[in-house]
Amino acid sequence: MFTIRRFIGAYGSIQLALSFLAVLGISSIYILHDAFCHQQADRSFHITGEQLSLCARCMGVYLGLIVAAVIQSHATIIHSQLSPLLKRNLVIIMALSFVILAGEKYLLEPSNIDVGNIARFVVGIGLGYCLAIVVFFLWDPKEANPFKLKPIKTK
Repeated sequence: MFTIRRFIGAYGSIQLALSFLAVLGISSIYILHDAFCHQQADRSFHITGEQLSLCARCMGVYLGLIVAAVIQSHATIIHSQLSPLLKRNLVIIMALSFVILAGEKYLLEPSNIDVGNIARFVVGIGLGYCLAIVVFFLWDPKEANPFKLKPIKTK
């Protein structure tokens, strides 16, 4: 059965797989990914000296899509095992991904400070996760409350 979660997860998986296949010398994959990724060599991972067809941040975004699809597909199992405090911290982590990206883009890059590909990859995971959650929510707002949060009761 088709669901938006399966589609997003499959899309992310295909893009990551294509990026790794590009190392085998399939140049058409670089052309495909060039449409939406800058593919700068210094901001990309390399395997055996060959550059992957996606930069570190884009790879993180696609991995974030996959992570969100898996978590949301198994939401009832995962949410029952997560404490409410951890669920709220996941919301904070999602927001921090955007803050870190903005800080990197507007504070560090103009100062020529390089955060490195690992940091870009991790921020990309957070961004991809956020993007998928927004798509899930827009697709089905009743079902896609990602953290099943309830308002905090005040005394």
